[in-house]
Amino acid sequence: MSAGEPAAPAGERRRALAPALALAFLYLTGVVHWLLFFNLASAAFRGPSFSVEDWPKEYRYYSILQQAVRGDRVPFYVSRPIHTRKFLALPEVSWSPQLLLLRFMPVGAFVVANTLLLYSAGFAGLLLIRRRYSLGLLPFAFLFAIFAFNGHVTAHLAVGHSMWVGYFLLPFVLLLLDVWPLGRLTPASAPADPGRSARKSKSAASWIAVSSRLCERRTRFGLVSSGRTTSSSMHSNGTPSSTGPAGGSTAI
Repeated sequence: MSAGEPAAPAGERRRALAPALALAFLYLTGVVHWLLFFNLASAAFRGPSFSVEDWPKEYRYYSILQQAVRGDRVPFYVSRPIHTRKFLALPEVSWSPQLLLLRFMPVGAFVVANTLLLYSAGFAGLLLIRRRYSLGLLPFAFLFAIFAFNGHVTAHLAVGHSMWVGYFLLPFVLLLLDVWPLGRLTPASAPADPGRSARKSKSAASWIAVSSRLCERRTRFGLVSSGRTTSSSMHSNGTPSSTGPAGGSTAI
């Protein structure tokens, strides 16, 4: 046994460790980006400035949700209308399970923690995409840059559209659309399946047909519901009506 042989396993370990370190570096770069975005330089986990653009409205949303979580109540109605007094009717309010964290942290810290949580989930989805398509570090780094530093999403969050953090779950949607017809998550370099192309083409056609049908029904329903809302929620003088809390409901 030569003296140079024991060095081979150590070299292999270093080569195997290098991609993991590079991926960790990319992930931490995204974490630092969002921490700086939410004013880490002035106060850690203080959160965004709730005095600009739509952030005052978002702060009210989260304050109501925090009061509901801490009081173990369902916020059916709110005392001061935000478009409507029926809080559950607001489509832009987040109802994800991590809202339970509002019981233990202030609103600003929750906004930061929620963004980092969903960013981490999205990064895990990117790793699955990397495995699926056998991406090297360089193309994956470009994919990560587009995903983590996307200017469109950053601009939305800058003006208070906090519901856009759901964007970080898009990698799982893409994986579902690609993997679901096959029923398994295999690398793209797996042995070719003769019927794969036909199944994927058929699946894509099915998704297009279903999506078109859903869009058609949604548009039709939107026209009907819009008419009902106009007729039922406006007084004769043109001002919105406000329905008082029903029996057993909670007013926040």
